[in-house]
Amino acid sequence: MIGTLRPWAILPGLLGSFFVFAGILGYQRVGAATTIAVLVASQLVAGIAADALKSDAVQTRPSLLTLAGAVLLILGAVMVARERA
Repeated sequence: MIGTLRPWAILPGLLGSFFVFAGILGYQRVGAATTIAVLVASQLVAGIAADALKSDAVQTRPSLLTLAGAVLLILGAVMVARERA
């Protein structure tokens, strides 16, 4: 049974645990708005990167609108974090 376990099979559990831990720690230290803004922005960036890396097409890149949206979301997260500081 252990021989059939693939290492990537535990990745969702590890990432979920990290997400919960980061949320709890973030709420305590910087507040809910900053925590949610940073978590959403980081998930978006990771998703765009994963899509670009996973794609089978040779020249697949995120569109300009996708990148512009990501930049705006990151800027919004920075503004929320600065408001808190």
